[in-house]
Amino acid sequence: MLPKQRIRGVILTPKGLHKLELAKQQTEFNENGNKRFTLINLSVKTGLDSHTLCKILSCGNKVDRYSLTRCFQAFKILLEPDDYDVATIPLLINSSELQQRETCKDKTLGREEDKKLGLQLNLDVNEVNLPMTPPEEIRSRGITLLE
Repeated sequence: MLPKQRIRGVILTPKGLHKLELAKQQTEFNENGNKRFTLINLSVKTGLDSHTLCKILSCGNKVDRYSLTRCFQAFKILLEPDDYDVATIPLLINSSELQQRETCKDKTLGREEDKKLGLQLNLDVNEVNLPMTPPEEIRSRGITLLE
């Protein structure tokens, strides 16, 4: 039987982030001598990986609701539905996103064409014939510079 995977599709809202930050500051004041928690301290307190905490606090990456709940519970606050948004797939693609995708596609095609050209000319980037200066000459030049 395969383990059940958690659905990562929840993003903290600005309201939820504010609520979490206030609770974190209050806990820092009460339990940590008004010193800020390190990422390791937060990881131990919440029981979450530091990468997950970074995703939660950045409000830009999707996490699972269970992780948000654990984070809120660590600071003795309740996770409410308006503290997070369920991320959805965008239905509309604006013109700048479409243009960006086309640019990326053009760059990829250009690289593929460069590879084909290099193969046709039988070029090898590791096989560059540059004139080598013998070590004795380098050593003698160094000695004359030092004198």
